[in-house]
Amino acid sequence: MAMAEARMEAPLLAGQVPSPCRPGRSLSSASNGSLVNAFAIGQRLEEELESVFSSIRSQSTEDLFAEDEKNRQYAAAGPLKRAFPERYAALLVTLAVEVPVALIISGGSKDLRRLIGVERYTLLLAFLPLTSAISGNVGLQASTLTTRAISHGDCTKATYLRWLRAELLTAALLSVVTGLAVALLALLWTHATFEEGWDVGFAITVGLSQAFSIAIAGLTGTCAPLIFTFIFHGDAGKWAGPMETAVQDVAGSFAMVYVAQWVLLQCIRLGLSPAVVKV
Repeated sequence: MAMAEARMEAPLLAGQVPSPCRPGRSLSSASNGSLVNAFAIGQRLEEELESVFSSIRSQSTEDLFAEDEKNRQYAAAGPLKRAFPERYAALLVTLAVEVPVALIISGGSKDLRRLIGVERYTLLLAFLPLTSAISGNVGLQASTLTTRAISHGDCTKATYLRWLRAELLTAALLSVVTGLAVALLALLWTHATFEEGWDVGFAITVGLSQAFSIAIAGLTGTCAPLIFTFIFHGDAGKWAGPMETAVQDVAGSFAMVYVAQWVLLQCIRLGLSPAVVKV
């Protein structure tokens, strides 16, 4: 009897599972497992907190104080000081950058009109403000979200490449699905407008131009706050406009005139559009 009791009190060997008739040993094992899990969770939480604080520390104290000082000065300024000189200078820069847009439309559109005919040329220019407005919205979204990410510490000098890559992929997805939607609209429009009926080549041209404009808008809208904040240490809210809107307008106009000219000619050769009507 004594020998049996001694065997019952003997400690478990390594890897041996406790018997159900020994509740004390089972509770001890469960307690040890809970402690291990709690330690793992605590260690993971500590790593996450360290990652967050390291991102915050990557922004120097001088940059944070400078940003706070600029916000304070602008909030305390009156309308005249808010308008001049920075915001007005940014508008003048935008005006200068937009001049090539007028040159592209006034110069290159003459050849385009001769190549594709008056009817398709008129409808193509009618889609120009539509595509420009959509791409401008994409650029505004990218710029606003990037500026907010910078102010909240989600996008820093150490992580801006990851943010840029994610935004460019987002713009690429938006360019594909929106380009398809605009192409479908253009196709329906040609059916209702042209005597020849459906003009698949025209729809492809407008859709590709829209996709190209959105891709450029996503790039410029994301890069503008990054460049003016991390490189020039300026106010992205005032100076992102020339790069965000003007550059994408140039790209959109270039796509609707020169890219459209090349795409339409290829579509005519492939039989996707009616033959060119010369005027």
